[in-house]
Amino acid sequence: MIRFFQLCKKENIKPILGLSLTVTSGLDEIEFLLYAKDDLGYRNLLKLYYLKEHQKHITENDIKLYHKGIIGVSTGSSLYEKLVLNERFEELKALILNHQNLFEDYYIGLSLDTFDLEFLVAPKLFKISNELNVKVLPIHRVSYLNKNDRSRYESLIKIEDLKNKIDDSADYSL
Repeated sequence: MIRFFQLCKKENIKPILGLSLTVTSGLDEIEFLLYAKDDLGYRNLLKLYYLKEHQKHITENDIKLYHKGIIGVSTGSSLYEKLVLNERFEELKALILNHQNLFEDYYIGLSLDTFDLEFLVAPKLFKISNELNVKVLPIHRVSYLNKNDRSRYESLIKIEDLKNKIDDSADYSL
């Protein structure tokens, strides 16, 4: 990462440094995208990465210890979407507010990668974000460059586990 940072500085590019982190919250696991805002945030990302590699679980308490200088974003395939689909809106609101308190800057990641996410989840999640005054950040999972690479990608994930499948309405191309 240091080499990447040095090359960016050489080319006058401001790098975006971050990591994906799964956090245990009670019985649930929630994935966040974490980004460094400054040097302190970068150091805290490194500490969280170290914990990720050496502990069984990252907890909300770990995030509280190292949240300074970090932007938190919920991912597009998270507990939020499950709560919306099950119409558990009050539980969702409490969860969002809890996550907003974990980070200095917090955004709800809104994915439109599948039909369900775009038409069933997004409108309700956007409405709740407005009620709670939490910003929404559009996110898109990219797993392959061109749409015609979908079958190759699906073959690769089936090597890991034959049960793996891509939602028919999903588009993970760039």
